[in-house]
Amino acid sequence: MKSIAKNEITQPSGRKVLVSTAELPEGIYETMALLADGDELEQIRTTTRVDALQAHSELVARISGQPVPGMYTMADWRRDGDFSAYPGQEISEEVFDEFLNVLPPLHLPRSAGCCGFMCSEPVTHDQNGALYNAFGHTGARYYFLGLMHAD
Repeated sequence: MKSIAKNEITQPSGRKVLVSTAELPEGIYETMALLADGDELEQIRTTTRVDALQAHSELVARISGQPVPGMYTMADWRRDGDFSAYPGQEISEEVFDEFLNVLPPLHLPRSAGCCGFMCSEPVTHDQNGALYNAFGHTGARYYFLGLMHAD
């Protein structure tokens, strides 16, 4: 196993996360996010060095709270089999419209700070209630905002 990228990130909460990408035997690359105690947060496997470095960059961005590079498209959605854009990631207008038109939308809470909507079917629940997929736009750019409460 040969390491090709490594970053240690301290999140705003103070939690330290190690993101490491290595080449495994037979042209397989593995990118992992690990807590300081060794618990695994996420693992991504790819087959090329370029894809591995892209996965590393995206994981570092997500864990450190930065915008995720790259636009999430309908082709990505079909490939993933489930919607899996990251909070803050730019999405195509086609993805935005698909969510806008599938169910009656809910208004974003004022705290969202942008124009957009939430899907009216909750994705999950937490201790504060239902969480909904939220989407926003600025001009002709569209974003997945993440999960939000309807407030």
